[in-house]
Amino acid sequence: MVQKKSPTKKAPPKKGGAKKKTKKKPQNGKNVLIKLAVAIILVIAAAGAVAYMANRYAPALEEAAQSQAAKTGAKAPRPAEPPKPAAAKPQPAPAAPVEKAPIKKPVYEIFDDKHIEEIPDHEPEVPEEPPVELADDRPRVAIIIDDMGYGNGIQHKFLDLPYVLTYSILPHSPDQIEIANLAHDKGRQVLLHLPMEPMQYPEVDPGPGTLLASMTTDTMMDILKEDLAAVPYIAGVNNHMGSRLTMESGALYPIFTVLKKQGLFFVDSRTTRHSVCGPSARLFQLPFAQRDVFLDHVRTEAFVEKQLKLLVSVAKKRGQAIGIGHPYKVTYKVLAARLPAVDAEVRLVPASDLVRVIK
Repeated sequence: MVQKKSPTKKAPPKKGGAKKKTKKKPQNGKNVLIKLAVAIILVIAAAGAVAYMANRYAPALEEAAQSQAAKTGAKAPRPAEPPKPAAAKPQPAPAAPVEKAPIKKPVYEIFDDKHIEEIPDHEPEVPEEPPVELADDRPRVAIIIDDMGYGNGIQHKFLDLPYVLTYSILPHSPDQIEIANLAHDKGRQVLLHLPMEPMQYPEVDPGPGTLLASMTTDTMMDILKEDLAAVPYIAGVNNHMGSRLTMESGALYPIFTVLKKQGLFFVDSRTTRHSVCGPSARLFQLPFAQRDVFLDHVRTEAFVEKQLKLLVSVAKKRGQAIGIGHPYKVTYKVLAARLPAVDAEVRLVPASDLVRVIK
C-alpha cells in the first residue's frame, strides 16, 4: 500500500533572527526644503525671543544683582561694555604765527692790539717789477667801510658820499643784496667781509658764516663757498674779526686756494699783530694788501679826525695806505666833512688798486 506523505510544517522563525528589510520610499525633494525652511524660521524666532528677553529683563536683573551685592558687600559684575568706536586721529593744532626775531646788529671788530692807533711797524711789500707810472702821482688811499648789510639809514648815507670808497658786506646779512646792488650801480667796489674766529670766541660771535679754526677743511670750504655766493659783485675779501684764525696758516691755506681759483684778492684787516696772512698769500701768489689804520675804534669825532690825518700821513710816507671804518654816525659825519680836503691831498682809489702779488 502506498502511504501518503504528510505535509511538512514550516518551522517558526527563530527569535533574534534577522528581520526582513523593507526598502524605504525616497522622500520628495519639496518636503525636504519645507522642513529646512521651517527649522530656519524656528531658529530665527528663538534667537529673536532670547534677544527680546535680554533687553526686556536685563535692567531688572542688573538692578537686582547690584542690590544683592550691596547687601553682601560683594562687587556686582560689571555689564559688558559695548565696543568703543575707533578713536579719531588727532588733528594737528594750527601752527601759531611765527614772529620774526629782531635783527641782531653785528658786533664790530675786536682788537687785541693795545696801540693800533700808532703808525704800524710794517713796511708795504714792494714787487720786483718797477711800479707803473701814473698820470696822477699823488699818494693813493683806499678807505674800506666794513660791516655793511644791516638795515639802518646810515648805510645809504655812506653810499651817497661822492668819493671813491670800498664797501665790505657781511654774508647772510638782511640787506646784503640791496647794498651790493646800490654800490655796484654807483660804480663802487664791493668786498665780502668774511667772518673769522676771534680770540674771544664764543663769547664774541662774528655772526652767520663764521669760519672756525676747529672746523674740518670740508666744512670750512662749504661755509666759505656759501659766504662767497651770498654777496654779489665782490672783487675781493677782507676778514671780519679773525684774530684767532688769521694766526693759523693751516686754516688759511685752503681759504686762499679758493680765493685764488675764483680770481679774488684778500685784504688783511689785521685785527692782531700776529697775523700770518701775508706769508700765506705769498705762498699762493694771491693778490694781497693789509690795513694800515683803523679810523673809528674809538667813537668820537676828535679821534676819527686824528685817525684820518694819520691815514693821509702814512700814505704820503709810503705812497699808499688802507684805512678801515665802520657804518657809525660819527664816522660818516667826519668823512662827509673831511673827505674834500683828503681828496685834495691824496687820490682815493678802490681797494683793488692797492693789492699786489708778493714776490
